[in-house]
Amino acid sequence: MPTRINGNGHRFRRRGALSLVRAAPEPVEQSTDNRDHARVLHICTRFGRGGSEQRVRDMLEALGTCEHHVVAGRDSDIVVLAELHARTVRIESSLQRNPHPIRDLIAVFHLRRLVRAEHYDAVVTHQSKAGVLGRLAARSAGSACVVHSLSMANFGPGYPPVQSRVYRCIERWLARYTTAYVVVGCDLAQRFIDLGLPAHKLAIIRSAARLPSPEVSRAHARAFGAAHYKLPGDRPWILYLGSLEERKNVLSLPIVMQQVVVLTEGSRPYLVIAGEGPLDAQLKELLQRMDLVDDVGLLGYVSDPTPLLVGADVVVLLSRAEGMPQVLVQAAAARTPFVSFDVDGVDELLMMGAVGTIVDQDDLVEASRALRFYLDGHPHEQTADVDLSSWQRPNVLRQYSDLFAQLLAPTGVFV
Repeated sequence: MPTRINGNGHRFRRRGALSLVRAAPEPVEQSTDNRDHARVLHICTRFGRGGSEQRVRDMLEALGTCEHHVVAGRDSDIVVLAELHARTVRIESSLQRNPHPIRDLIAVFHLRRLVRAEHYDAVVTHQSKAGVLGRLAARSAGSACVVHSLSMANFGPGYPPVQSRVYRCIERWLARYTTAYVVVGCDLAQRFIDLGLPAHKLAIIRSAARLPSPEVSRAHARAFGAAHYKLPGDRPWILYLGSLEERKNVLSLPIVMQQVVVLTEGSRPYLVIAGEGPLDAQLKELLQRMDLVDDVGLLGYVSDPTPLLVGADVVVLLSRAEGMPQVLVQAAAARTPFVSFDVDGVDELLMMGAVGTIVDQDDLVEASRALRFYLDGHPHEQTADVDLSSWQRPNVLRQYSDLFAQLLAPTGVFV
């Protein structure tokens, strides 16, 4: 038996080396605080619908009096990018996720030239690759305020040993060129403190999340979800909510599901997969080969997953790396138990009172047993609501506002 851990209309044209997705002609609203006229550049490796991208949206909303500019890598979702409320949004074609010495050098050169020409008051980098290249470009261009947004580590468990060693060295070296870090969770912050980063440079700020209310009726949510998404209402639901990508280990979901079906003696469980991504076609093919098509519902991207989170019997997350899994935060708000691989953020949620089970990385057998444990009807209700107020949008926006008021002040307390 597994150990149960619980607790109480867009233009697209060329502009120099960068592709301009959108340029907003409106002037920035003026105010009287020390961020007046501040110009902030955000650099992202790849912009889509993930948690790290939500942090960009949070900053843009929190720092509404600033003038924001965004540069994103070549693999970004143009439609999602164009929805950002920024003065300019550009694509840097040489910025990509995978290492490429020539393109990486070109990206640094282009970004450095942009920072020098535009005289930004702050440069904020998001995601690992942009965090390295963007900080190099910003500091070589003489930018005084460089902030790195940490949504997850780029080293440690879940990464190849050689890659981990390289990134550890890079992050230690870049610390001297980084004014401040905004970190999504305590586990992740501790990982970087253990690496040698100065603790005073790390500010823990969550990603604003749409959290299900614990007052939502489970029966009503389940009935709505079954009708709206054509799910079997008489079978227990295992929910996976997230991107269909390699880091999320989604191709292991059919294997786990097959084992759960074998282990379950009662009603045959049903796996609900809500998300989209590059492994969509491979996942469908694997489900067909394993004869699981009738046991799995592929919903694609779901804008409001509340009925699924509240109606599910258990949430599953098999990621190889996370910083603070938003789906588990939402599961805690919905009072739905979860089974997760051992990644940053899960222990933190359990200590806050969420209900769930952690299993070792890549231990699919133990993950299957843990899922069966919750599907077998064991009581798992939280004795009290988990305090998730730090994920509520007003609190997140206030923290960003306070932090950047200090960073952009003439004395710059973090410098």
